[in-house]
Amino acid sequence: MNQTVNKIKRLEKFVTHKGTEDQVLDITINKILHREIIKLQAQIEIFDLELNQFEKKHNMGSMYFKKQFESGKLGDDMDFIEWISTIEMKKKAKEYISNLQGE
Repeated sequence: MNQTVNKIKRLEKFVTHKGTEDQVLDITINKILHREIIKLQAQIEIFDLELNQFEKKHNMGSMYFKKQFESGKLGDDMDFIEWISTIEMKKKAKEYISNLQGE
């Protein structure tokens, strides 16, 4: 990953100093961003399926569960740990998408 970050920094420096638009570079970057967004959206779909299973199993919605869990009313059953982790992973994936979209 460090190599990728270094390459991006070099590219940023090049684009900044070049000072002109490069259509091919712009299209390429848009494709990379789009590809990453698609991957994250696929992960979110998987998280949604998993959350649905937890909700059916425990007969409560994820947001209600999260409030109850965070207030300490549910204990630390491994199933609850996995459920809260899935909620957090979905939230993080949505944040990544927003960042990639420049929001």
